[in-house]
Amino acid sequence: MDKPNKNDPLPTTQKFCYFFDLRPAVGFYVAFEYIMWILLLLSAVNLEIESIEKTNLVEFEEVLRKDLYYNIIFGAPDPINNANARSSTIFLNTILVIVFLLYFLFTPILLIGIMKSSPNWFIPYIIYDIVMINLSGCFFIVAIIVWNLRMFWICFIFFALKLNSAIGVFSVYKIEGGKVADSSELSYLSGISPTTTMESICEAVNV
Repeated sequence: MDKPNKNDPLPTTQKFCYFFDLRPAVGFYVAFEYIMWILLLLSAVNLEIESIEKTNLVEFEEVLRKDLYYNIIFGAPDPINNANARSSTIFLNTILVIVFLLYFLFTPILLIGIMKSSPNWFIPYIIYDIVMINLSGCFFIVAIIVWNLRMFWICFIFFALKLNSAIGVFSVYKIEGGKVADSSELSYLSGISPTTTMESICEAVNV
């Protein structure tokens, strides 16, 4: 791994996962990741539709117990005793639908950028990755505080996988001529401060 410039949001590397040729390996990994986002999005949307349709709490709980996606992400459901518990479950899944949908939209743009060797096409994915990696880091800390083991492992795995791929994507971005503004204070490692805005992120990552 190369030592980052002072304005780079994270290190760059010449090899993906220390072993594989950078550009093709990142392309293959992102393509595989895209398939995973599609599967997760379809599963989340399917659960969302079924959850909204089942207004009866007993039927709603049965849907959750039978849904493989729900059990992997959230674990075995607790008893749904009131409408508020049902609404909270639907709300949390709605957030995940949005997360998966945005990755579903931005990942093919990144793939086009890799194929066209155009760093401009990298920017939406990099910006979104910055936000999601930092959020997963925050939820990882929350999981430790409240000691939610499932949240702990999901956040840890997501953070580790996304940080590794982000280093690869950013490395290709720099190789293709992408630049980071001198005023950038972004950092995958240190997190986004409360004063950081999407506008400042867009200004920091540019060509």
